[in-house]
Amino acid sequence: MNDNWLALGIVIVFPFVFCGMWIFVSMLLSVIGGWKTLAASYPDSSRNRDYSHTFQGGKMGLANYNGILMIGGDESGLHLAVMILFRPFHPPISIPWEDVQNLEFTQFLFTKRVRFTTSAHPRIRVQLPEKVMKEIRRNG
Repeated sequence: MNDNWLALGIVIVFPFVFCGMWIFVSMLLSVIGGWKTLAASYPDSSRNRDYSHTFQGGKMGLANYNGILMIGGDESGLHLAVMILFRPFHPPISIPWEDVQNLEFTQFLFTKRVRFTTSAHPRIRVQLPEKVMKEIRRNG
């Protein structure tokens, strides 16, 4: 009888523990990566933003966002968001082009990246795929 209660307890408690850990890790990544800081300075108020490049990878500060970034851009700037499942503590960001600074083109093996900072937060380095950035800049 005790084993049944233990199993039932695990089945009931596990989803809450899992969700709590998911939200905690999301918050931690947002803080250590700098997403929270950039989002405070560059909030994206548009609800119907067109992200032309989804399932992209990138890096912000110490946090890697592999395959969960949505990247878009237009004449107003660069727009970043994470997929809805990873959205807690990661509100969409819209960085004006004039605030993108210190562009560096890097390559590791066959992966080409663009690394940059922003004028508001020069210590937070953002790294995105070079191909995506060039296409957005050309079309935006």
